[in-house]
Formats: sequence, structure tokens, C-alpha cells
Amino acid sequence: MTPSGAAIHNALRAPIAGASVPDMAPKTVDQQDIWKDLGRSLRQVLSVALAASALSCIDFSSAHAQASLRGSRSAMRKENSKADRENLSRIKDGMQLRQFVRSGRLVPIPEHRHIAVDHRVRHSRRYVRPWTAQFLKDLAADFSKEFGGARIRVTSAVRPQADQRRLCRRNANAAAPDGPLASSHSTGATVDIGYKKMSATQRAWTDRYLLRLEHQGLLQVTKEQVQACYHVMVFRNYSKLSAPARHGAR
Repeated sequence: MTPSGAAIHNALRAPIAGASVPDMAPKTVDQQDIWKDLGRSLRQVLSVALAASALSCIDFSSAHAQASLRGSRSAMRKENSKADRENLSRIKDGMQLRQFVRSGRLVPIPEHRHIAVDHRVRHSRRYVRPWTAQFLKDLAADFSKEFGGARIRVTSAVRPQADQRRLCRRNANAAAPDGPLASSHSTGATVDIGYKKMSATQRAWTDRYLLRLEHQGLLQVTKEQVQACYHVMVFRNYSKLSAPARHGAR
């Protein structure tokens, strides 16, 4: 049975049976600080281990899990709410995009032998947030390792609001450029990864991979049917975790 968040929290804080805490208490301020640091480190390690154990119990191929991949207004609101909490600016136009590139707030899609960028993506739009670039490198490396050198294909990256307005005029399914249901592509944190050329096995693997990261609170994923892509908004905290913490539950 998957442990609840409260159960994990209580387990980490509970004293070890039989331990004589008063006798082990350090006598000096320096010793107290050392013991506090050790305790914090131990709780962090145990938290990662327990989270990985909990995730390993989830069936990411189940109908319930697959349902969470479907697009919804709720998912779009969550993306916009997350962008607000993380203070992510919505890029208005090409001029502001170039300013973000010069300042380092946007970086190029990684040049990686296992990442292909769709030829329809303009070179001036092949930029993402730094943590999204890290996600693409991780996904590409893992996908390639799993499928004998196969590549992932990026079909969209940053998309300024001006571009989104033009897209809305020719595509009725396109998200609005602003508002609570706006496209998160204007933040630079979101990428689309095409699955049209993936095999059924590759799609199933990618479903599980992305759902695990979503359950870890590292991204929001929608499997778009019309565009045949995974729409992935990567959260800022992705870059703050080590690779084992991100992928320990695979």
C-alpha cells in the first residue's frame, strides 16, 4: 500500500524505538548544530527513498493514470497558476524574446545527438528556460538508452504572445495568448515533444516517464491528440534536484 504524505512525515519525525535521546544529547552548541545538520540530512535522504518507494507502487499504465494525460481546462489553469507562483514573465514578442536570450533567462534547445528539432520550428524560437533544457537532455539520454539510440523530436518551444495570437487566427484549437487559460509556451518553460513517429512501446514508455515526473511535482504534461505531441511545462524545481531524486522511481 502506498504510504501517505502524513505517514511519511510522521515516520521521519518519530524517535527510534529504544533510543535514549537525553543520554545522546550533545553538550555544546557546536555539537548541537552538528546533530541538527545530521538529522536534517538523514530526513532528506529518507524522504527521497520513501517517495521513490511510493511512486514504484503506482501503476502509470492504468486507466486512471492515463486519464491525467488528457488535456483539460484544469490543467491549463494549473500551468498558469504555476507560472504566476514562479514569477515567470510571459514573453510578449520577438524583441522581448531576444532580451531574454541575451540575459540568459532563455537558453537554446540543447545541441544533443539524441534531440531532433522539427524543421518547422524557426531558429529564433528554439529557446527554453534553463531547467527545461536540462529536462530535455535528461529525457533524450534516457529515451536513447532505452531504445538503442533513438531520438526525441521537439516540435515547439518558446512562443511569444504575438505568435500565439497569429496561431489562434488559423487554429481553432490553439490556446489563448493571455488570461487564465493562456498557453504556457509564452513563459519559455514549455516544450512540445512529438510522438507521431514513436512506436507503441516508445509511447507507453514516455507516458510512464512523464507521469512519474508529474507525480513528483516536477512538471505538468498533457498528451495532445490533434497535434500528436506531449505538451510539457517543466517547473523551476526540476533543476534543483539531483538526477537520482528525479529518476529514482523509474
